[in-house]
Amino acid sequence: MSGIFTNDNLSIFFQRMLEVDGSIDEAFGQVRLAVEDIAMDCNIGRVEAYMQAEESMLRPHGANDCRVIYEANQYFLKNPYIENIISPDGGHSKFIFYPKRHVFTECEYQVVEYISKQMSIIMSRIVMRGILNNVLVTDLSSGIPNLAGFMNHVGMLIAKGTLSKYEAMYFNVKNFKYVNKEFSYMHGDIVMKQYARKIQSLLSGEEYLARLGGDNYVAIVQKEHVQDFVKRIQTCSLTYTDGTKRREFTFSATVGIAELEDIHEPGQVMQRISVAFQVAKTQSHNGTAVFTKEIYKEVMNEKEILAHFHAAMRNHEFVVYYQPKVDVKKDKLCGAEALVRWVQNGKVIPPMKFIPVLERDGSICQLDFYVLEMVCQAIQKWDKAGFEPIRISSNFSRRHLGNPHLVEEIVAIIDKYHVSHEYIEIELTESENFNDYKVLTKLVSDLKEQGISASIDDFGTGYSSLNMLKDTNFDIVKIDKSFIPMEYDYAQKQKDKMMFAEIVKMVKNLGMETIAEGIESKEQLDYLVEVGCDIVQGYLIDKPLPEKEFAARRNHYGR
Repeated sequence: MSGIFTNDNLSIFFQRMLEVDGSIDEAFGQVRLAVEDIAMDCNIGRVEAYMQAEESMLRPHGANDCRVIYEANQYFLKNPYIENIISPDGGHSKFIFYPKRHVFTECEYQVVEYISKQMSIIMSRIVMRGILNNVLVTDLSSGIPNLAGFMNHVGMLIAKGTLSKYEAMYFNVKNFKYVNKEFSYMHGDIVMKQYARKIQSLLSGEEYLARLGGDNYVAIVQKEHVQDFVKRIQTCSLTYTDGTKRREFTFSATVGIAELEDIHEPGQVMQRISVAFQVAKTQSHNGTAVFTKEIYKEVMNEKEILAHFHAAMRNHEFVVYYQPKVDVKKDKLCGAEALVRWVQNGKVIPPMKFIPVLERDGSICQLDFYVLEMVCQAIQKWDKAGFEPIRISSNFSRRHLGNPHLVEEIVAIIDKYHVSHEYIEIELTESENFNDYKVLTKLVSDLKEQGISASIDDFGTGYSSLNMLKDTNFDIVKIDKSFIPMEYDYAQKQKDKMMFAEIVKMVKNLGMETIAEGIESKEQLDYLVEVGCDIVQGYLIDKPLPEKEFAARRNHYGR
């Protein structure tokens, strides 16, 4: 055998084998060239390769590959050499070497054996690398591509210059939690895989679906196919049985969509569809939103607000202003509403710029407690300065209703500054959610037990107004300014006046105080006095004022 190994062609073979690389097809092509170099010297007439593997998480499509690597014009089909290979994932491969002129001699057999083992090592490495590459771009739970695969595909479309023919979308599957309530998590994974495969079957050509994890997916779809695709993922039905029970599920989705003009790198696609999805999730009525430059600017502003929020809290950039409330019967100041302003680098950021953002994020709860603490500090200072005490209302978001210790935390802050509970009013917004409504009713009751007033803000704008008044023992009802007749004449003015008067009458008969906000004219004020409204606030009385300015002017209010 040593004589054969010194052959130049055999040396070239091993050199070629060292250079084998690329895909399976490319590798087999290189192996064929290497075998051609030594086939004559080693009596090789034909070489066959077989690769088989069952479908699995590592190989979602399995393997069933049979091919002839090398074939001479004539070959001897007796006593071939067979090299069997078992892959770590359970796949099976083999190489079959047929002799050409005669049965392999002992020396030839040893050479072929050595050659086949070298081939099996190299090909196994390429197969395993292919499996690893597939794992890196595949979501193993569903068998469809993952984010890395999606980004690679987008990069390929950019390189081909065809990306602008498509639109991308980011969508979240709704209602999937119901599956895990009906079946075990193991069966839930099967349903999820069926869902992914069904959505994938809607695509064709170079359209692409990937799973980001959980119930979140991204897709690349041809422009003319987008509307139909969105419709289908909004009403995707599946039937599943675990052998004992059968259930039909219909899944909808929250979808963010973006056109792909002027895209230069894959990250821009994810940026656009993530922005659109965020808008669809938080602001869309039908669960779908399309990316625009205006939406992008809005979302970036929102992200900037959230990014600076905690630092702004630490640096006391949030400043409390006080808008006076006047008792119309006594014609004197009776309280104020605490309103927060964000002063950043000397510039005041309007509440409508940051309050809705913090509301959606949940950070509003931290800000509400911050404002309450500032209010208590101010009341403590005013008390020491000898001012007549008045009740200050502090707004609390509906987001607090999930906090079972809310009243305890409110009381802790008030007591920290030794403020009498009667001088604090917690102003709550009417809830449209029935579960929130029940919690809100208990919250008001618990506050009253602590001697803390509770008011309902924007009364009349929600869906549960009358039930709220019937079942919840508020101290004060603030009637939304949209119900207050304006000074100019309009078609519905008389009807609005009648409605407002009846609301005031009803609230007072229930033993609650009434506050009218947004008062801007003398005519409005006179009307409110006429119908018996208790308290008013608005620009006619005064605008919201910083603490020191409010303290300096608090003895000068009245009609």
